Amino acid sequence: MTTRPRPSHSPSSPSKHPRLAPPSPTASNSKAAPNTKARTAAEHTLSYPPRDGGGHRGAALQQPVPLVSWSYVSTPADAPRTPDSPHPSSSRGSPVPEPDAPEKTAPAPRRKRVQHFTPASLRVLASPRPAPGTDLNYGYARWVPRAECRTRLDGLLRALVRDEVRRGLGGTGTGVGSGVVAWRGVMTKIMTAPYDTRANDGFALNVMRRGGTLFLEEHLTGERLKEKGNMEESHRKQSYYGYAFESWSTRAVAEFSESASKPTTAGRDAPPGWGGDVDNHDQWVVLVKTRLGPTRLLLAGEVDCSTTPTFTSLATLVELKTSLTIHSARDRANFEKKLLRMWAQSVLLGVPRVRVGFRTREGRLSAVEDFKTGEIPRAVRGGGGGWDAQAALGWGARVLALLEAAVPEGGGVWRAAFVPGRGVSVRALGAEEVADVREDPAGTAEEAGVERVGFLPKWFWDGVEERDLCDSEGRVGVVAETLTGIAGTGPAGAPAAVRDAASAGASVSGAARIPPGWQI
Repeated sequence: MTTRPRPSHSPSSPSKHPRLAPPSPTASNSKAAPNTKARTAAEHTLSYPPRDGGGHRGAALQQPVPLVSWSYVSTPADAPRTPDSPHPSSSRGSPVPEPDAPEKTAPAPRRKRVQHFTPASLRVLASPRPAPGTDLNYGYARWVPRAECRTRLDGLLRALVRDEVRRGLGGTGTGVGSGVVAWRGVMTKIMTAPYDTRANDGFALNVMRRGGTLFLEEHLTGERLKEKGNMEESHRKQSYYGYAFESWSTRAVAEFSESASKPTTAGRDAPPGWGGDVDNHDQWVVLVKTRLGPTRLLLAGEVDCSTTPTFTSLATLVELKTSLTIHSARDRANFEKKLLRMWAQSVLLGVPRVRVGFRTREGRLSAVEDFKTGEIPRAVRGGGGGWDAQAALGWGARVLALLEAAVPEGGGVWRAAFVPGRGVSVRALGAEEVADVREDPAGTAEEAGVERVGFLPKWFWDGVEERDLCDSEGRVGVVAETLTGIAGTGPAGAPAAVRDAASAGASVSGAARIPPGWQI
């Protein structure tokens, strides 16, 4: 790990993106720091290790422990927010059109996903498994994808301050201390980054520290969002095949509580085994606590299904994936590379099994095979895929240590950029870049209208008062009277307790301070 000073800009040639001055401990307003006070920041770098893991020790990953689960439920975009109303059921099982209805691609109806702390979107692994020859093209014309947008931490943060999570963390607060809060996908990207070789495999993260805890989110530029949203038809279909395999492999929880003689939610005209048309707004998410090396982690991620209709243990969870049928050594090597991401996604949440549907290029299922997550690294050892689990874990731990060392408390928003074949660099963002972080360049954000400090929602920032941040064990303390009793979200994305206090004229957090330059 190296640290080198970034060159300062002369007064006659000001920086296009001026650096933020460190927030003053006594700051009490949100005015931007003058550009003339921009500081010279350090850039911290870390080179990728050898891909075979040689010369670098791994890091232990603690067995994840579940804290809470929730559902994102597909809802009409113009539906009013009613967080305290009965939770709607998943829309995945919407009836299919009549047989004589023309199956043509039509503009997808505008939907949004609404967070509910219920199992509404939980899917159950079906038996028997889909048979060879199953058509993964089925239902493609009725697929309702989610719009590409910047994925915020808001839903995860709403889960963090629920009573059951606080109890699971040993009391009040997030219980992370000098740890990390992120979506599982972010840690997956970090761990697998040394094995990304294509130029467009690079990615970037935004990082903030609050109360000793590091918060990470993926940064997507407007250009990247546009590129992801304008996917070629062939790539779009390949993406759909994975979702279709999930539907062929699972059933809605409601179907397991009904008599077998009753019609399923898949619709009377659906072929046998079809679990319902695909709507990507329906998701079931699990939050776990774990540790990678010395760093505490709170990670949340979508899980495809459970073997039981009631979630009681991580041991019941199953991830579902698709891959091209293997015909050659090259096909085998490509599959082993895919196994790296499958393994990382599963091991980080404690999912013990991955079910893979092998398919033809035309979308016909050829075989289904189960893989035990813990045995995947041994299965690829010495193969053509060329990855090492201990190297991936060790690299992940080193990146977290780099972020811990680089990002100071109250030091603004930082950017970690991962470049294929080189490594990662971490630097502080300037005022213009911080402003961009708060924006929604695609115009499709699900958390639109939420006031933010950096990329954290202001309701969360206000709830973490600096004088109450750490208890005797070094854990982050969230003000109980501000954040407990959360149920759903309001128009601005704030928890119910915070909204109610604000509407009554109460000061939500009189001691909370917004650093200069972090305009909302």
